[in-house]
Amino acid sequence: MELVVVFILEVLIGGGTLWVACKVTAIDLEFKETAIAAGAAALTSIIPGIGWLLSIIVLFWVLKYFSQVNIWPDLVLAVVVSRLLSVMLAAAVVTL
Repeated sequence: MELVVVFILEVLIGGGTLWVACKVTAIDLEFKETAIAAGAAALTSIIPGIGWLLSIIVLFWVLKYFSQVNIWPDLVLAVVVSRLLSVMLAAAVVTL
């Protein structure tokens, strides 16, 4: 049950920050598409050992599939901005 809750939070928070990052970097994606990408990455990250690497590959592959933009620099910048937003959101929650 805990794994399901963590997965849902990862899809919602990861998809949301990725959607905002795509808006900031002028990549035309809907929330549904960013949530699918975040969910696919979260599912593959469960694989022991190489899951983290596979999740990065899957994230970029799904984003490339939905957006049809260049991986470098467009998608890389969107993912970096997304991770920075996630860190800022986590810091804000911790300081509450």
